Amino acid sequence: MKYWKITLKPLDAYFLGGERNVFYQNNPVQRSERRPYFIRSNHMISQSAAFGVLRYLGIHSPNANYRLSSEDIKNIGDRSFSITRNQQGYGRICSISPVFLCDQEGKRYVAAPCNRVKADFECCYDKEHPKMPFVSFEAFRRVITMDGTRYLPSEYNEKRACDPSDLLCLETGDVISSPFSTQIRTGINRESQKLKQNGNLSDDNPSGFFKKEYIVLDRDYSFMFYAETEDGFFIHRDTVVYIGQGRTPFSAHAEDAQKKWDIDLPVCCRPSVGAKWESATVISDMFFDGHIKELKRLCSLMISSIRDHRCMETNYSAENAGNRYSKKEALKLIPAGSVFLFMGDDNGKEPKDQLCHFRNTLIKTRYWDSALRAGFNYVLYSDIQQNGGQ
Repeated sequence: MKYWKITLKPLDAYFLGGERNVFYQNNPVQRSERRPYFIRSNHMISQSAAFGVLRYLGIHSPNANYRLSSEDIKNIGDRSFSITRNQQGYGRICSISPVFLCDQEGKRYVAAPCNRVKADFECCYDKEHPKMPFVSFEAFRRVITMDGTRYLPSEYNEKRACDPSDLLCLETGDVISSPFSTQIRTGINRESQKLKQNGNLSDDNPSGFFKKEYIVLDRDYSFMFYAETEDGFFIHRDTVVYIGQGRTPFSAHAEDAQKKWDIDLPVCCRPSVGAKWESATVISDMFFDGHIKELKRLCSLMISSIRDHRCMETNYSAENAGNRYSKKEALKLIPAGSVFLFMGDDNGKEPKDQLCHFRNTLIKTRYWDSALRAGFNYVLYSDIQQNGGQ
């Protein structure tokens, strides 16, 4: 086997899409005419995009028609990645890791777990001390609900909660404030203008300017992920790739890695000595082929949210570039940083047993292995020291 470290650095403000759109109106009869006027980008490169970058780096001579030679097919496979397709053939590509942020010293960062609270709220505004000390929930209130016994943090303060953009350093355990900023760009919706000129756009559905919120990454950081391939895998070591709806250029650098990636949460993110609970922390977006209520029933406390992931499919036979890509049904993902806590259940099950049952339920769901191959579904457990849900 061969291991690689791929680094991606944006050369401009980037736009990675997402489903966070605001429309002029919400009339289902005129759904085909609706055009968003405010769109926000995701901050992190998605796992499927990273997998696509790796496949692109494995093409010997990329061309505008996206035609793959027989050698390219042997190297990267003939089809792009899809979560809901248990495809085995990606050529010599075996798997990739979660996407990290990486600083100039090589330290890796993931989304800070949601059970972090700021230990010293005032230090967040001290520019000379940007690191924010965080502690985990330790005290809980036992609450009886329709779903059974639940445990809620007894001293939770929304103002001291972990911001979704905060990052946890895997090497030091430090939590840092967001290295992302936003850049607003406006434009004219030309497609709506064409519809209006042709008389196909109703007067009560206004058209005109739209606003897009681009993301700017601090120059001291870059995206990074690892890849595992078979021996003989061809890869471009230094090139430029274009990612996202705005086709933002990213410099891509591939170098040899000594071994398969190791992912371990710092001690500060595990229960303290003597704590009577276990935890599962999601460090990459997780796809669960079931209803989230199933996960809620398996744990004592779930600190999470849901985000949409739009699946794109490529039609390589399409001659028109505009017809080459098609959107498929949006999937629901559990975002990185989500935390599941286990404190035992009403049937007398111990936290450790409750955690094991949760883990076994996850890995038995459909497409779990397919998603894991592209870096999704990496879950670290406080008691079971095994990565990736394996």
